[in-house]
Amino acid sequence: YCFGHDDSSMLLCPATEANLINHCSTRLNERAGQCDPGMGPNAILRWAEDFDPQTSEWLTQDIHTLDTRIKDGRRGISLEVVALRGIAKDEEIFIDYGRSWEEAWARHVSMWNPPHRDDDDFVPVSVMNRDVERYLLTKKDQERGAVYPHKEVRIGCHVAEFYHPCEILKKHKGNPTEAIYSVMIRKWHREGEDYDDYEYIWPFEDDTEFVKVTIENIKFFAGAYSSDQHLEGTFRHHIGVPEGMWPEKWMNLKQHIHS
Repeated sequence: YCFGHDDSSMLLCPATEANLINHCSTRLNERAGQCDPGMGPNAILRWAEDFDPQTSEWLTQDIHTLDTRIKDGRRGISLEVVALRGIAKDEEIFIDYGRSWEEAWARHVSMWNPPHRDDDDFVPVSVMNRDVERYLLTKKDQERGAVYPHKEVRIGCHVAEFYHPCEILKKHKGNPTEAIYSVMIRKWHREGEDYDDYEYIWPFEDDTEFVKVTIENIKFFAGAYSSDQHLEGTFRHHIGVPEGMWPEKWMNLKQHIHS
């Protein structure tokens, strides 16, 4: 859900989930969910210049200047979603992704084939989390040769309001209502990144801690570059913005594309 323009290398990926809005347009040939092509989208994007005063100034800068500011950790561009008409309770909000996105999606659908995988027993993390106890392996299970059906799976144990990397040591028997496990949790760390950016809190003095957790507090996570969005053939195309919205100074690909 990143916004861009065919004539620009600038790509805006908002740091919020408020941009998770589906596409609808009058160009569609048939109804898709709540999207009625006869009505079209019920909302539109625009720059939030009133809400965020910095946006106006940033829109006057070229891409190289903005790139420098972003590398310095600054931010200054905001978007807002504005209703085009009255929106009823429980009515889904839609915006128009643009003709370029529609055409790219149509090509993708017509040419797509299921990705080939060497590991035929692969199970997505989303499926594993529906029945954690079925897929969870203890340290002894792995020593005996058992492997997870997702090669890059990571295990997280929820302790003191945060998920921490953990190793499943032992399952305790005798509890008929709730599975309990002894685990070793480790302080989470990602090289080159600041904990404050993630509001992460490690509540113990040492970098590892042995605790007991219930099965409800154990979750599978996809390792780096192993989630569904990284599969071969995944659709990727920016969401278009309304005509005339992208600043001319950002159109650095225009002459190369149309020359």
